[in-house]
Amino acid sequence: MSLFEYLSGCAHLLAVIALLLANLFPDSPWLAIAMGATVLATLLRFTALSRLAQGFFLGAIAAFGWVAWRYPLHQHVIIQALAQGAAFSCLLIVLGLLRYPVSRSGTVREAAGYLLSFPAGRRYVAVNAGSHFLSLLFNVGIIPLIADQLGNGGNKPSEDERRIMLLAGMRGAVLMTIWSPMGLGFAIVTTALTALNSMYFVAAAFASALLIMAVTCFWAMRCEGVEVDVPAPARAAAGSPRTLLGVLLACALLLAGVIGIHIWLQWSFVVSTVLVLPLFALGWLCLERSAPGTDLVQDARHIFRNIGSMRMESAIFLSANVIGAAISLTIQQQPGWQALQSAHFPALAVLLACLLIVPLAGALFIPHSIFVVLLAQIFGASELGLTHPMALALALTLGWAMAIAVSPISAMSLLTGSLCGVRPQKVGLQWNRGFVGLMFIVSAAIIGVAYWYGG
Repeated sequence: MSLFEYLSGCAHLLAVIALLLANLFPDSPWLAIAMGATVLATLLRFTALSRLAQGFFLGAIAAFGWVAWRYPLHQHVIIQALAQGAAFSCLLIVLGLLRYPVSRSGTVREAAGYLLSFPAGRRYVAVNAGSHFLSLLFNVGIIPLIADQLGNGGNKPSEDERRIMLLAGMRGAVLMTIWSPMGLGFAIVTTALTALNSMYFVAAAFASALLIMAVTCFWAMRCEGVEVDVPAPARAAAGSPRTLLGVLLACALLLAGVIGIHIWLQWSFVVSTVLVLPLFALGWLCLERSAPGTDLVQDARHIFRNIGSMRMESAIFLSANVIGAAISLTIQQQPGWQALQSAHFPALAVLLACLLIVPLAGALFIPHSIFVVLLAQIFGASELGLTHPMALALALTLGWAMAIAVSPISAMSLLTGSLCGVRPQKVGLQWNRGFVGLMFIVSAAIIGVAYWYGG
């Protein structure tokens, strides 16, 4: 580990601690420390970032300077956006902390192996549904985990079966991003929509994800060539129902912990997750000692090394929030904005446009996060966001999920393409085209129902 990497990790760790202290002591300077530490951590590893992340970070600096120069009376808007971006960055950092204990877990590997032991007629559904919930723990890592299990055992899968199983895992993980309180899309939307009841939204988004899962699984089995009535292959790594149930119980406990902190301390879901995830990671290490040769000190070192594992995503979402706030403020300060606000466009049409714009941006190789941030900030406090917060939140999170599936530059498309030996464009724009099209139809119906009932 280089000196700059070590210092960047320390700065990220300081940012996480300062963010938690800022919520314990609201009128203290801890929030400013968290913001400064997050920016410092990004600067220390700037040369290690991808060109996309570097561009976003430089754009955020320019956006901050633009607001300070052009709209000095509204600097609080950009500072608040920086604070929210720092919180999103801390969320991604603690998600990285969970990678080490989960990736070394034999229990998780056995649970994934059990999903692949189902008969072929039910295997797609099992992997899709199992990945949906396991991705609460493993996030995007569920895809290579399934790939590893497909490579185990005596019977190697055909290329078609491997492709279908990896797509099943990817799509299950995609649908999890709709409702998970530990997800970044959820965090962006619930932070910007002040009129939204977060707990009701979790329930509505979860029900929406299950409905889409049921419809798309039925479609995949009918239209994507998923084999039926074929005996299950023998898997050397297959686990047991008890193993899978134990891992799902751990997912439920993690989710309950985040929701419990949110209700008890009245903290946002972002900060609640930042508190719970590191404790959960340490608890997992203590309970499952699958590597007897290591001790807790070595484990702590491995966890610390994983602090920077999501530095690129951290820089992008920190920057996207600042850029989105600057664009939103600039638009709202234009002379025609009030006239546009009073034009009374059909609310349902605006909601469906939001649903379409986000995945369209992803399909065009544009980072969809900037559009979600921008739309959430523009409409969050508008009449639409105040009168139909549930429908708007669903439009943005459903659009977020579709964008992940169709975007050739999303982490899931890149991983799936690499594991299948194809370009990510083929994963997003060809293999997932029908899935996203069907998801859009179901999502539009869901938003219509939410709008009809005044949500």
